[in-house]
Amino acid sequence: MPLTTPNTASLPGLNSPWSLPRSPDLAQPALPSAPIERAASAIATVARHHIAALDARFPSALHGCVPELFAAGDLATWDALLAACGPAAPSPAARPLRVTIVGSRAASDVGLRRAHELGQALAKQGAVVLSGGALGIDAAAHQGALSGDGQSWAVLGSGLDCLYPRRHLPLFAQLVQRGLLLSSFPRSAPPRAQHFPKRNQVMAALCDVVVVIEAALSSGTRYTANAAARLGRPVLCFPSSPGTMALVQGGAHAVHSIADALDQLRDLSAGSRPLLTRARPASPATVPPRPTQPECEGPALSREAARVLSLLSQPQVASQGCDVSELSALSGLPVAACAAAVIELELFGCCSRLPGGRYMGRASL
Repeated sequence: MPLTTPNTASLPGLNSPWSLPRSPDLAQPALPSAPIERAASAIATVARHHIAALDARFPSALHGCVPELFAAGDLATWDALLAACGPAAPSPAARPLRVTIVGSRAASDVGLRRAHELGQALAKQGAVVLSGGALGIDAAAHQGALSGDGQSWAVLGSGLDCLYPRRHLPLFAQLVQRGLLLSSFPRSAPPRAQHFPKRNQVMAALCDVVVVIEAALSSGTRYTANAAARLGRPVLCFPSSPGTMALVQGGAHAVHSIADALDQLRDLSAGSRPLLTRARPASPATVPPRPTQPECEGPALSREAARVLSLLSQPQVASQGCDVSELSALSGLPVAACAAAVIELELFGCCSRLPGGRYMGRASL
């Protein structure tokens, strides 16, 4: 799959896609310290595991990628990982599908819901959900898998004794009970910008397929997708952000809904393994009611908003978004009318505001 590899020359610099915020929790509301401290105590009691590349059970896909792997979690789960990923791994049809779900830390509401729904759906069908334990899409995917009573592995960019972000310690405490925390770095290694490309390579190597929910044009998420493509892993993307549009243009598979993603996973597995089985439809009594949301097209929108949404839905615009002045020039509407229209579309959940004051239409879940 000829996906374009991002320029990695600037990885160590401040403008690197993997640069850490100077204070990672400032952008989020402060959490009470008691749950975090309780989670830290719980994680400290969990079994730790280690394997080096010279060990015969070392995961085959990680040879040449990292020299060792550390884990925190149940011994049986760790042994199952080594058995499934090592040189003596069972046939693909005899093991669960492993899906890496990745995306932006500053994700949209639609992206977060997609990640949670997909993680939950995969877990309910027996798949293992991998992600990076980060804010945004990663956390939503892990939480979805846990809510689906499934297994999830978090691949971290720090050592297991220096978990990052700290606000996710309660989530990590759940993961070590129902999955694994994985790291290729020594236990006391702090999170550093240069660690995250390697973390993303590990996520790509350990999975069967990568699903990208949202991504910026320059991001670690796109690095994960390109690493997966180099390893021959299929890459699926929701083309609703600049980075995912670029990946689709480079050869990734476009998906437009959770059902579409699950169908494509089944199609990709045809002839090799039953990646997912078609779930039996739930009886009407057991289907939870979905919240009603206004449609993005139809009489609910003003004429101006409908006109602007039509522009935002065009492929050449959707790939990078438009600011209000550009929308005015394209639509022939006054700038003030376009500004009011995008506010209306945001309220209806029909468009997303991107960095730099640009807007992009949102696809349905």
